[in-house]
Amino acid sequence: MISSQGAELRSAVRSTRSHLMQARLEALKRYSTITFSLSQNGYNATNSDGNVLLFSKKFPRGVSAVVSSENEEFNFTPLGVVKNKNGRAKSFVFDVKNNKNDSVRMRISAAGNIKVMD
Repeated sequence: MISSQGAELRSAVRSTRSHLMQARLEALKRYSTITFSLSQNGYNATNSDGNVLLFSKKFPRGVSAVVSSENEEFNFTPLGVVKNKNGRAKSFVFDVKNNKNDSVRMRISAAGNIKVMD
């Protein structure tokens, strides 16, 4: 039987992946930089000025992201490349976990490919 915490974790990971893809596509479509900000409780995406919120999402109760200064914010460029706050192309990895210590690792390559690693 699938636990509700496991189902919520999988749902949060699917939603996060979908929103990461949306942020990258918006950068390509608008030919502008989109900033993706990750926190323990959720994430959001804004334009490079930070004045247009594309989306904001909170994780369900019992689900959180493991965030460090290395992965708390990154940018999708107009060409779909992922860069850190300093403008360097870089891959980002973070874990989404539930309160049962189940976790799923997410990886965004410097080329903008998004992968869920169970």
